[in-house]
Amino acid sequence: MDTSTIITIVSTIITAFSIGIAAFQINSEKKYFILMGHQRRKVLTGKWAGTYIQDNKMDGISLNGTVQMILVAGRKVIDGKVFIESGLGQQLEFGVNGGFKFERFLALSYNNKLQHVAQFGFFLLELSPDATVLEGRILGFGPQSRKIVVAKIRLKCEDLLMLELRQ
Repeated sequence: MDTSTIITIVSTIITAFSIGIAAFQINSEKKYFILMGHQRRKVLTGKWAGTYIQDNKMDGISLNGTVQMILVAGRKVIDGKVFIESGLGQQLEFGVNGGFKFERFLALSYNNKLQHVAQFGFFLLELSPDATVLEGRILGFGPQSRKIVVAKIRLKCEDLLMLELRQ
């Protein structure tokens, strides 16, 4: 194995481990999510759209796709739906829930809407200072690859009402 392959493998393992620790807290520590004020809830509630790039390849193919996330923010917990069009042309739907930690980190757990499909994981996203971008990582289990997958994700606010509230 060459050096770049080893570095890629090690960095993927470290990233997956780090996100895994943070993601574990989503389900076990909901009581530690911070309370969100009215303005924060208003700017988060709505449609976010962007792309993901999967770190690990499937059969040598790099998987990229589009993501749409619809969020509804309560005082502490955020619920929503995620729609992904995968690099293989699949249309996937997930339910998400989670909350904020330390003012700017959004931790969301996700599950495939088809309960018989073993596809689940976590989003760990950082909200930009102007509240228009959510960017971070996805860690989950992929049913096709039958492996833990890691991806980078970047979402922008698409809801016009949300954008008006930021100005």
